[in-house]
Amino acid sequence: PPAPAVIQLTAEPASLELLPSEPSRIALRALRADGSVGAPEQVVWRSTRLSIAGLSDSSGGIIARASGQAQIEATVPGGPTVSVPVTVTLSPIGADRGRLVLSPDDSDTISILVPSQGGRRLRPQDLVWSSTDDAVLEVRPDGFVRARSGGRAEVVVRGFLQEVRVPVIVHQRV
Repeated sequence: PPAPAVIQLTAEPASLELLPSEPSRIALRALRADGSVGAPEQVVWRSTRLSIAGLSDSSGGIIARASGQAQIEATVPGGPTVSVPVTVTLSPIGADRGRLVLSPDDSDTISILVPSQGGRRLRPQDLVWSSTDDAVLEVRPDGFVRARSGGRAEVVVRGFLQEVRVPVIVHQRV
């Protein structure tokens, strides 16, 4: 049997603030005429300004393209529409700490934030992580850092047209 008519559509998140080239996703919930709640079966997605925020797939994936403002609209055919405002700005990013001091075999995790957006954490998989000296420091793509041997190195994080460096000192074994 056909699904009951959708009478209300809500989006999560209700608004987005992104960096240029940052991907995101909008999830929809549908309230049906019979009182049931769930994901809508058919949705038509549209961006009011494709040059600012584009659609990356047919299930709520979007990609920020350039600074500016746009609306992402989701419509259930024959039913309601919901709009999600998207603001794209080239805001500075930074690490959650200024430096690390570790002993060999110690580890820690670094997070990259957007301070001007309430300290919003960026997804580590959207960034490129490296070490300036692999003999001193191992860095994984999820921000995990493990000290290998004594010395100095930097964790270098690149993404969204920016670069962040976190100095790391690894003490010699005592």
